[in-house]
Amino acid sequence: MISSIVTVVIILETLMVGQSWSQNIPEYKKCLENPDKEVAAMCLISAGNAYGEKERYREAEESFREAIKISPQNWITANAYSSLGMTLGRQAKYTEAIVFLQKAVKIDAELGSAWGDLGVIYFKIGELDKAIQAFKRAITVSTINEIIDDSYLNLTYIYLIKGDVSNTKQNYETLRKRNPSLTSRFLSELKESRDLWERFQKIQRR
Repeated sequence: MISSIVTVVIILETLMVGQSWSQNIPEYKKCLENPDKEVAAMCLISAGNAYGEKERYREAEESFREAIKISPQNWITANAYSSLGMTLGRQAKYTEAIVFLQKAVKIDAELGSAWGDLGVIYFKIGELDKAIQAFKRAITVSTINEIIDDSYLNLTYIYLIKGDVSNTKQNYETLRKRNPSLTSRFLSELKESRDLWERFQKIQRR
């Protein structure tokens, strides 16, 4: 079971909700100099996400924390908390990541990306029931197909690990209908874990 969970964790690491940012990182100093605090904070979040993609995590964290400090709008603050939590999660700083992601959803309970990232992190630390609730919440509140589809995929993995036949089949079938391409990827990666693959095959035959 341990080897199976490790396999799934590696798969889930590639599914952290996010988007691809420009390779041209906004200049941090110019972001701060903008007199419009809303624009400045959004600029800092963009800079932080770009730094994060380049694995320049210290600079990413600094950008997000500064955005939180100067943000005049709750929705901007929530996104900064969410991005900071995601960045900390990428560094395996799970306890800190959960704190900031929880702050994000406390401000904006419909921030699907934060719920999705919370689900991934809860899974990584073995809090499967909390992960399930976070992914279900992401599905409920998000309007972004990528977040919804990834959540169904992750729920399929988790229920498979838990041996929950009904919920494994239900979430897999939903994923299969919504996103055939992601379903193919799921099956391909699942085959790398013999234990989980055999378990999944048995469930499919029921």
